[in-house]
Amino acid sequence: MRLARHGQARVLRMRGALTCDSAAAARDAVIEQLALVPAVLVLDLSGLTFVDRAGAESLWCVGERAERADIDLRFVASGLAWMHLSTAAVHALGPVYATVEEALDRSDR
Repeated sequence: MRLARHGQARVLRMRGALTCDSAAAARDAVIEQLALVPAVLVLDLSGLTFVDRAGAESLWCVGERAERADIDLRFVASGLAWMHLSTAAVHALGPVYATVEEALDRSDR
């Protein structure tokens, strides 16, 4: 996972597979960023090649935490990641964008 800052927003880029082997570590890394209370947290999932049930559940967990903390959580997903995530209904957690730039440019918050 790689972290980048863009003004008051933070972008976490995930790569590889988000499975039962990596879901807890990924969830904890996102929760760590949520604890810093950024105005916007963008999860760039476009580098994921596979997401299993445990991976999807970890995203649900961080989505619920972001909502409780009133943090604007945005997702970037396309290609393989989007196919896996759309079947898990992760898009219901927050807006999904095709690129990080689109997610950062959203001006309604």
